[in-house]
Amino acid sequence: MVRGTQHSSFRKRLLLRVGIVVGLAFLLVEAVVWGGATIYLRMDAERFVRSEADEISSFVVRSGGELLIDAYPWNEPHHLFNEPRIDPLFVQIMNPEGQEIYFTPNIDLFNRGAYPRQMVTDPLISYSPFQELESRFVGSALLYFSSYSLRSREGQLLGFVQIARYLPDLQGAVRSVGLISAGILLVLLGGLLFLLHLQTGRLLAPLHRIARTADSLSAEKLDGRVPDLVGADRESVFLASAFNRLLDRLDGSFNDMRRFTADASHQLQTPLTVVKGHVDVALRKPRSADSYQRTLKVIGDEVDGLTRMSRSLLLLSRLDSSMVHMERRQVHLADLVTDALEEFSASSNCISVQMDEAAWVMANEELCLILVRNLVENALKYGESGPVVVEVTLESEYAVLTVQDEGVGIKESDLNMIRDLFYRSDTVRDLGLPGNGLGLALVDRITAWHGGTLSISSHPPGEVGFTRFSIRFPLAPTPLKTR
Repeated sequence: MVRGTQHSSFRKRLLLRVGIVVGLAFLLVEAVVWGGATIYLRMDAERFVRSEADEISSFVVRSGGELLIDAYPWNEPHHLFNEPRIDPLFVQIMNPEGQEIYFTPNIDLFNRGAYPRQMVTDPLISYSPFQELESRFVGSALLYFSSYSLRSREGQLLGFVQIARYLPDLQGAVRSVGLISAGILLVLLGGLLFLLHLQTGRLLAPLHRIARTADSLSAEKLDGRVPDLVGADRESVFLASAFNRLLDRLDGSFNDMRRFTADASHQLQTPLTVVKGHVDVALRKPRSADSYQRTLKVIGDEVDGLTRMSRSLLLLSRLDSSMVHMERRQVHLADLVTDALEEFSASSNCISVQMDEAAWVMANEELCLILVRNLVENALKYGESGPVVVEVTLESEYAVLTVQDEGVGIKESDLNMIRDLFYRSDTVRDLGLPGNGLGLALVDRITAWHGGTLSISSHPPGEVGFTRFSIRFPLAPTPLKTR
């Protein structure tokens, strides 16, 4: 198996890409967690002082629309002291003009003049958690401020309450939440990549088996196949099955090529040997004109056979090539068969013809003439001088050409092989009948080229019966001028 150092493995690339995508997704989650924690802590800090403001308002705002500041219990520790450990609240009551009219005792614990005596925030503007808390240093203490309106039940503005509190370590809390969530996400990412690493190994195992099988093949050894992929996914099983089918086709093609080479060599060797033998005999000593004529006739017959063979092979290659274009047109099948039978006028007394004049097909006339001549020639050759029946009939949407003889018959074991190139059955060889085994191969290829089907039925040799070749062509519309 070729392992290029310039190419990383699929597993590495998958882990890298999934790691990047999941890592970016986790970064987004981390950003959301970070931002959400920040907003939550800001809102919590705002809610804390807001609840204190609401409680103060419920005490000091009286039903008569006046402020009664002394109604609130200001002697609570978080209003008396300013030590951070008791979480003190620094409260100021302002009149509607924003002038301070009351403040909690713990404000005086700061250095004189250090604590702001005016409104720090605008109580008429609602706080947004997307903004920083309004904070400032009072001496060395960092406080955040919030202001709220004090209104009567009728909505009359009675004053304002401004509350300050030590600013919590929001950044530290957010940092802790972020670090904890980042650690959890990193552990999850590592676990996910580890599980993905294990799973990709299992998923890629069938592909490795397919690759090893492919790597073990060569032109001389195509018998290897991918074994059953037990437990593999459907796509891998489908790929292995398709790969095995491809190997079957390649193996068949290579076997056909080897068999064709051997058969072609044999078929060429026989006539060339005959020609060479007659030439050698003729050259040994002077002979009569009749002897030379007989020799030349034998040579001519063998050359004619070689010519027919080469033409048949050329035609087969054209039929097998998708690059060669051959014209098709509407052909009257009965007329075409009649034209083909003119070549066998000497044997017309043993050929009976039955034609359906309505049979039109889309065909190449030259190829169909070759097809009919090959079938009739075979029927006459192997029919042992018996009757030959040629029929053109209609069957549903097909035109059917049938050639039937009552000759030697075909063994059942030979029926599937007589279409192969150069194949000649033992029965034919024993009879010493001439031929090169290309006739039915041509008929089969021409039929397939026209989109038709060839069926063969025959009685076994030595029994009484017939051999029938039937070709079904798709019907073509009848030309208007003949209607």
